Amino acid sequence: MVTAQPALTAYVVRADALTPEEREAVVELGKGDVTVHPILTRLVWSTPNWRVMLRRGDEIVSGLMLVEREIRVGDRRVKVAGVGDVGTLPQWRRRGYAGLVLERAAAFMRAELDADFGHLFCVSSLVPYYGRFGWLRVEGPSHIQAPWGPAIFPEETMVLPLRGTTWPPGEMDLKGLPW
Repeated sequence: MVTAQPALTAYVVRADALTPEEREAVVELGKGDVTVHPILTRLVWSTPNWRVMLRRGDEIVSGLMLVEREIRVGDRRVKVAGVGDVGTLPQWRRRGYAGLVLERAAAFMRAELDADFGHLFCVSSLVPYYGRFGWLRVEGPSHIQAPWGPAIFPEETMVLPLRGTTWPPGEMDLKGLPW
């Protein structure tokens, strides 16, 4: 007898409208095991505007956050959707769930947020992973606001072209906290 698999549903919700269950899931998804640069533990992070969540039946198994922002790259202003907190519960990893969340986020960034690019930071070991979904590594530096003042983000920067345009050259200024 074949057992039916629970349905997978990727959806977007305003971050300020999360249910208690969704808020609890965000905390659990954030308990990743990626080794990060020590400075990252001292940063303050942007408040998300949106959350993309993936349900497997009744359980939220993967998700990410989105921050809408206009940043400066070189001498240009660029509308981005900053992607952060990409995570999948440990028992559900290596099943393509984070990829489904990234794809749903890309569609939302393009259609609903009218962003020019998705923008994320990651450790160098994850560059090939995000590259499989069309994300491109770009040269920094990326200037951010930290509790002690202006700082340069120490990890890799990647962008996802959403409008067929090329990422402009130059230093990036996130004009605020990182995501």
